[in-house]
Amino acid sequence: MGAAVETQTDAQIAGLFAPLFQTFENAFATENRSPLLAHYTSIRVMEDILRSSEVWFSNPLFMNDMQELVHGLNEGTKFFSDIGPLKKAGGSDERAEI
Repeated sequence: MGAAVETQTDAQIAGLFAPLFQTFENAFATENRSPLLAHYTSIRVMEDILRSSEVWFSNPLFMNDMQELVHGLNEGTKFFSDIGPLKKAGGSDERAEI
């Protein structure tokens, strides 16, 4: 039987994930601008995104820009390669592995 997991507030959990975002945030802090998300879509779909505050992503293998796909995979790999903060945020090695 596993050890009991302490209940944490949303703010505490967000604080545990902060190291994962530090590099990303620093890159934009030096440029004095917010990060942008590029999304190619119609005006109608953009209205739906703004109305619902939701963005749904499709399978990246369907993208027509191989360079964009490779860049995204490389950045994602770098971002999630440090498992230390994941272990801390998840509360156990088992959760981090999941």
